[in-house]
Amino acid sequence: MNGLEEKLKVVNEKREWPNGLVLKFKHLVEYDDDDSLYRMNPYTIASKWQYSTSDCIDFFLHCSRESILILNWRLICSRCGDSIEDFRKLKDFHSHFYCTFCRCEYESYLDDYILVDFTIHPTVRKIKFHNPNELSLEDFYYKYHFSREGHFPGSRLLLTDWLKSLELSLVDVKENSKQIVKFQTKPGYVIVNNLML
Repeated sequence: MNGLEEKLKVVNEKREWPNGLVLKFKHLVEYDDDDSLYRMNPYTIASKWQYSTSDCIDFFLHCSRESILILNWRLICSRCGDSIEDFRKLKDFHSHFYCTFCRCEYESYLDDYILVDFTIHPTVRKIKFHNPNELSLEDFYYKYHFSREGHFPGSRLLLTDWLKSLELSLVDVKENSKQIVKFQTKPGYVIVNNLML
């Protein structure tokens, strides 16, 4: 890991952290899969590791100051969980947004539409999500495009699981090319989305 030890030493000097927090984080960075290091939610990690949310948030913020993590403000569609836009600074937040998946325009509110998360910095460890154009279609669609916290409205069902149950085909159509897709379906709607918009 590029400079992880030295950077964590600086973070460790900032304050006294709960017993084992720094070691658990170091283990996460060194050994967990790429999915675990992408869009990390300090609330989820605090619950999983049994630390206070304030300690985990503070720790993650210190890690972002030392370029261990990247802090992201994400505008999320509250209807479908689509990640509309990432911001490095909250001042870039817009009052309206258009969701290409829902095909609707919405007013955005900070308390309902913004999700704060952290991703491992590429200078510490490279993960597949640092290069979204090289992801598999499934990873791009279900992990990069949508929020893993998104639930189908009114249920505990994850939105991505619901989408997978409806999926007929994912096809990568290269620029200036054509693709023929054949499938059988029952009468009803067929939705085609361009994920690159």
